[in-house]
Amino acid sequence: MVVVYMPTYNHERYIHKAINGVLMQQTDHSLKLIIAEDHSTDRTRDICIEYKQKYPEIIELILAAKNTNAMIRRKLYERCYETNAKYIAFCEGDDHWTDPLKVQRQVDFLESHPEYSLCFHNTIVERDGFENNGEPYLHITHDRSELTLEDMIRTHVSGGPMLAGHTSSCVARNREVIGNLPEWFFDIISADLALFVLWGRSGKIHCMSHVMSKHIRHPNGESVKTYKERDILIGRIEQCQHYKTVLDIKYHAIIDEVCAQYGQRLREKYTEYV
Repeated sequence: MVVVYMPTYNHERYIHKAINGVLMQQTDHSLKLIIAEDHSTDRTRDICIEYKQKYPEIIELILAAKNTNAMIRRKLYERCYETNAKYIAFCEGDDHWTDPLKVQRQVDFLESHPEYSLCFHNTIVERDGFENNGEPYLHITHDRSELTLEDMIRTHVSGGPMLAGHTSSCVARNREVIGNLPEWFFDIISADLALFVLWGRSGKIHCMSHVMSKHIRHPNGESVKTYKERDILIGRIEQCQHYKTVLDIKYHAIIDEVCAQYGQRLREKYTEYV
């Protein structure tokens, strides 16, 4: 089985495509789509319930009594683990998959390469709702097929090529990582980056050349709406320090290097950190 992790909040404009992208998958493997609806103020919840009623054998809903973000995501990870699915795929409610063979291709690779823990691919990034949306662009600009734990640590720092795939591109082994998430994971600012590190610790990482998902950046997106740049920089430094509790000491120098780069950006932009 492949379980699909889908958190959503105020995604009325996008949730249809997110769910349909899962339902259109042509695969030999059974799919379980678990949607965590975080008490939206628009019609997102109604839409999710309509899909659940139409596809009860595929869709499972977690409905929050109030907007909690971290709590609903914790419940979603726990439920994904409880399914005993061999693999987990990701698609947030404002992203969507664009290729009906996405899951089949990625699971086929992982099935035939047990030394790999994570498989991702390229993603189109599209801006929606900004004053200047610009042209869509590709999330990944490198042509590497194999990446390492060191790459996943270094992908935290912007300014260079994006090494890790977008969350919507990921299919990974479910049990090894999701069943052993450290407690700090639920309090950090960039859970997706932490997952890349945790999977990098568990095995090799494969990047497919296919483009099979679309990420929508919009003004109501969580990272755009919730966090200021200073909060992100500080949060990433704290997050990287947490990695030292789960990674071999030989990676600590790389973590310190990444933290130093964040610290430099803080000092350059915010005088109180000089």
